[in-house]
Amino acid sequence: MVEILVVTYGERGSRIYTRDGQVKIEAVKPVKVVDPTGAGDAYRAGFAAGLVEGMSLTDCGKLGSWVAAKAVECYGAQKHQFKREDYFNPAPASASQPAADETLS
Repeated sequence: MVEILVVTYGERGSRIYTRDGQVKIEAVKPVKVVDPTGAGDAYRAGFAAGLVEGMSLTDCGKLGSWVAAKAVECYGAQKHQFKREDYFNPAPASASQPAADETLS
């Protein structure tokens, strides 16, 4: 039985479905879209990293969205680089901040 289903909608964000309901995650807006290659893979990697860290599903979705935004800012599927603290401790003037979400419904 599938316990978590994540559906991505590109620039329209994503939805996370569980037995208890669903969460809508807004897409993080990249500074500039250079190449969309690998955005979905990057989202899944960020989401999975959040799960490993023990984050809530909402926060996993936000992290996935942020990683996907970083991925499309570079040409090629694996050219983006950032550090863990870029997400968890962003500089005050940095772009591509984590997006807001809606609660389970």
